[in-house]
Amino acid sequence: MLAAEQTAYATWFCTFTYGDKDATDEQDQIKAKDNPDAYWLDYSHLQETFKRMRKAGHQFQYVAVGEYGAKRSRAHFHAVIFWRTPPPDRQLGERLDDCDFWTRGFVQYELPRSQTAASVYMMDYLEKENLQNNALKSSKRPALGEPYLIEYAKERARKGLALFPDGPSYTIPNNNNRDGKPFWYRLDRQSGTYERMLDAFLETWAFER
Repeated sequence: MLAAEQTAYATWFCTFTYGDKDATDEQDQIKAKDNPDAYWLDYSHLQETFKRMRKAGHQFQYVAVGEYGAKRSRAHFHAVIFWRTPPPDRQLGERLDDCDFWTRGFVQYELPRSQTAASVYMMDYLEKENLQNNALKSSKRPALGEPYLIEYAKERARKGLALFPDGPSYTIPNNNNRDGKPFWYRLDRQSGTYERMLDAFLETWAFER
């Protein structure tokens, strides 16, 4: 997620909730009618939303998770969207009836409080016992953060530096250990991203030299 943020035009934290748009909610939504879709997690609803976004010309990567509310056990989704193109014109920080994209209720778009805030929030779900029900979903093509990692590999080649000086790993700008030295994130040797980083590094090295 931190790698994806490096090349994003903007990063938004989004909450997608279900609701009857014809209901009245004069008493803090207590009397609002329930949407029948709000009682089980159906990721196809979120996928439909992302398809509408792409059809409108937006390019982005994402991490998404579904959960059930603590009070009424209502399903909803959280997503961090890394916009690869300018994001849609939406009011941030307010509950919106965004019929262009999420057609099943309401959505709220926000800016993360910090570089790591959204990542930490989403990773909290890895600690939940019902992770299987609240499964994390993320971009696959390209893999989340891959645009940054490919450029990272090319830049190492341009500078004449080893791609992986201490095994398959990479750094993120301004992301350091307590001693001020860069923190190294490990990379899976079996991943397609690892192979594509190697290819990008070798091609750039050959071109430069």
